[in-house]
Amino acid sequence: MKIVTKIVLSSTIILIINTSHAGLFGNTAHSRANCLTFNESVTWNAKESHWWRVKSLHTSAKGAQHMIDTFMAYTWRAAAFHSGESNRDLHDPWTAQGYHFYMGDNGKEIYDAYTISTDCSAYDGWWG
Repeated sequence: MKIVTKIVLSSTIILIINTSHAGLFGNTAHSRANCLTFNESVTWNAKESHWWRVKSLHTSAKGAQHMIDTFMAYTWRAAAFHSGESNRDLHDPWTAQGYHFYMGDNGKEIYDAYTISTDCSAYDGWWG
């Protein structure tokens, strides 16, 4: 039985490594919403830092809205993160819209990607 468990565990790890790129193999951007207690938009790369900025617009179904801004920073992970707002009211779900930027060689901010989510799955940032 132990050998079967090891094979299943090893196969699962290999599958995840081969299908997930979540910033492990390059730059990635994603948004997530209604994740237990948080909403976020993130740009990241586990292997290197870059000049990044992320702005995340969080909007509830009832119309509440605010923007989280990381401002430009040299980092491996720029996360416009806000906890304590999602899933407080199941009848008031949130949408997270991410605006992702990097600094160009000329020192100017360049728009890179738009991400949007109404659930906690980070499709664009996790699965290849």
